Amino acid sequence: MGNKSYEYAMGRVRAVERKMLTSGQLERMIESRTPDDAFRVLNEAEYGDAELFAGLDANGYERLLDAEGVKLSAFISEISPVPGLLNIFLFNSETILLENLVALELKKKYGEDFYFYHKNIEVDFFIPQENRAVQASYSISDNNTKQREVKALLKLAEVYDLKQLEIITWDEETVIEVNNTIINVVPIWKWVLL
Repeated sequence: MGNKSYEYAMGRVRAVERKMLTSGQLERMIESRTPDDAFRVLNEAEYGDAELFAGLDANGYERLLDAEGVKLSAFISEISPVPGLLNIFLFNSETILLENLVALELKKKYGEDFYFYHKNIEVDFFIPQENRAVQASYSISDNNTKQREVKALLKLAEVYDLKQLEIITWDEETVIEVNNTIINVVPIWKWVLL
């Protein structure tokens, strides 16, 4: 196991934990008026190299976050006793971040009056008072992903009289119609402004 002893791994994890973004910091970033305000939050958390990324545009911030994600994956691989098994637990970070953005926006709008629906139907978000269901997927360009997201919404529509079915993506926009049921596919930036 070499440098991968339990004590070594726990020490490294504790050091990294102090630099993790809290939900409050994530909310401050989302509510930031300028990219510089968002970067200040990252800088406070010692997230990335402040001097290297000072004055970046939005693409620069994305590169910073991507670089930190790569460093985190390398760190986890380093301390994992069986790195090959690690892939079982790694998810597409873009989709997870998108889903978190959607959850934060729904929480701002509805408080706690929305929830994850998992009663034999896996739907990301269900807002019963509006008969609304929302799926979050970074992209539905892959046909299997598209079918999975659509199928979940349609199954929930069989149980509830849903008025609004949505799939929130990073940058895709379209309307999907299946058996007279309309599903709006909306990019996150537009959905947040609606």
